[in-house]
Amino acid sequence: MEEIKIDDLQLNHTYLIGRTHVLRSITVLTITDKAYQIRWNNNQNNPITWETKYQLEFDYNVVEDISDFQTYHEPIKLKFTTKYVTCSVCGGMGTVQDFNSTAGTKLCPLCQGSKTIPEVTEVQS
Repeated sequence: MEEIKIDDLQLNHTYLIGRTHVLRSITVLTITDKAYQIRWNNNQNNPITWETKYQLEFDYNVVEDISDFQTYHEPIKLKFTTKYVTCSVCGGMGTVQDFNSTAGTKLCPLCQGSKTIPEVTEVQS
């Protein structure tokens, strides 16, 4: 495996970098001629800092590019509270006018004849 140097870091890639016995994960957000804007991924608040290439090379070694590794994120679970309200298309009749039929009406395309539709009243995470 080829060694990655600090000057070879790529935009939007995530790397493991090390210093003595401590590994950290960083993502490169911006690259200039002499510095990187970096998000430090090991903290809860993920601080974003500017670091000079010289100082990064002096303080850290790049262990590997981990951009292609998938990470597990806990799925967000949402709970919806709904109530049924009068359909806004048919006005609670269940049918709408149909000028192309002899009956003159057809099922409401929104409520499908049920006369009510669900309305979300609250979302909880």
